[in-house]
Amino acid sequence: MRKLTKKMLAILFAGLLCVSIGVAAAVLIAGRDIPPPDTSDLTLERPWMPEEENAFFTFKKAASQYYCAYEHHNEFISDYLTGEYSFDEAFVRRTLERNAETFHHLHEGVERERYIAPERKNPMTPEPYMAEWRALGRLLAVKVRFNRKEGHYEKATETCVLLLRFGNIIKENSDTLIDYLVGFSLHAISLNETRELVRKADITEYQIKRLSWALDSMSPPDASFERVMRGEYYSLSRLLGILKNDSDKLLKLTPDYVPERLRWVLKTSWLYDYFLQPNRTKKDFADVFRNLIENSSRSYAELDLIIAEKQDVQESTDFITLIRRPNAIGKYFVSSFIPALSQTIQRKLQAECEINATRLIVALHAFYKAETRLPETLDALVPEFLDQVPGDPYDGAPFRYDKSLDVVYSVGKNLEDHGGRDAVQALGKEHWNWRFHGEDYAFPIGIQNAQLRRKR
Repeated sequence: MRKLTKKMLAILFAGLLCVSIGVAAAVLIAGRDIPPPDTSDLTLERPWMPEEENAFFTFKKAASQYYCAYEHHNEFISDYLTGEYSFDEAFVRRTLERNAETFHHLHEGVERERYIAPERKNPMTPEPYMAEWRALGRLLAVKVRFNRKEGHYEKATETCVLLLRFGNIIKENSDTLIDYLVGFSLHAISLNETRELVRKADITEYQIKRLSWALDSMSPPDASFERVMRGEYYSLSRLLGILKNDSDKLLKLTPDYVPERLRWVLKTSWLYDYFLQPNRTKKDFADVFRNLIENSSRSYAELDLIIAEKQDVQESTDFITLIRRPNAIGKYFVSSFIPALSQTIQRKLQAECEINATRLIVALHAFYKAETRLPETLDALVPEFLDQVPGDPYDGAPFRYDKSLDVVYSVGKNLEDHGGRDAVQALGKEHWNWRFHGEDYAFPIGIQNAQLRRKR
């Protein structure tokens, strides 16, 4: 009996040993990274350009000359642009005069047209010049607003053209998401100022044509979208290369995605390789970026995105769950970038919507100047004022227009036409993000308000 027990224990031990070896082998096999994926189609080309021809360095000169006597200059500019507080006009005038060199360098920069930002040395650190570009754009908006209030429409128009071109250069030559979104931010500021300016009753036909020319010169948001996706893939590939042999940087970068009980495991080299497989993660990222590029020219209704699938990662972060999922940290890593990519798609659609609406509003004012009436349909603007009626980036149909409501509008994300009833009633309080929370994304034309001002 004792011999039988020993034999059974030996068999049991051998069985457990075989199972353990099998599990270990399975883990080792599953933990092996795949060969480097072929991502030649996502290669980002960064041509060399001398500094004297690169608008980036001219804009940096402009930023270095930026002046504001107000201690909290960002608050000053925000308050001035929103009209929440009244400021001494003499103080605003002095601020603009002291920034003459800043405006000079901005003019120089937009004439150079080519813009290539230096490659980031550390893909984990954002560049400070993004805040500088926003500050320069807002300063230009202050100048447009000040000249408009003073009745100097020629100066206001030329500054608005400069602002439009500045934002377009930043957006058109972006190769990171941050640059791209800053370009959209500058677009939003410049387009808002354009609409406010063109609604003024005393603006001339020539000044409207200047604004129309600047808008026609703007590249569509999807034109640079592919470059941005290539640039983001390049940055993330570099980041994965840094993290491959440095678990400490991974833990600092993604503390929310690495549970406390797993941190000691990442200190062990072979387990670290099991949980983070750079090549497999690069392939997942490449699939996402290829899909985004493929969808870049589609309307919202036609989007066929896989980012939702990539975001569907198990929320459980216990050890047993993670040990059964090779490249668990890599999958979480991909998932953590999905919100930013989703936001970029939404901002691109909003930017297209706003650009097309502004083009229509400027064209409608030009038509009114020539005919002293609004057209019955937007087709009447073609070909004298527009090459074609801009499309709605959400459903792909032509942009909507309601003469009686004095609005142009998009159907928005719900893809249902509600007649543009979400139009902004108070033109002076228009803000780019306000309209994108309604049913239809409506933009007031402002002709009826201009008529009332003329009658007065």
